[in-house]
Amino acid sequence: MVDDDAVATTLRYYTDALGKRLTGANRPALRIRAGGDEYLAGEGEPAATVSADPIAAIRALTGRRTVDQIRELDWDGDAEVYLEVFSEYGYAAEQIEDDSGGR
Repeated sequence: MVDDDAVATTLRYYTDALGKRLTGANRPALRIRAGGDEYLAGEGEPAATVSADPIAAIRALTGRRTVDQIRELDWDGDAEVYLEVFSEYGYAAEQIEDDSGGR
């Protein structure tokens, strides 16, 4: 069972960390839609939005997905602007299958 409060807290943490990386790299803000919630990474008006299941968003932000898997998320805007700094820990070298037991 997934603790929704823990998921939201984790997403806030990694969105804030992404925001710092975006600001440091002089990239525009990014809106992240995860489930019914929205998170803003960076400063100013977001230039793009990425939407994903909350667990998928956490995996993407924490290096559990390849760059190609992140490109395949639901982007409204140019993903390429964000890919250099999107993941906190780099990217998976090979595709990692869903290890969530369905979630």
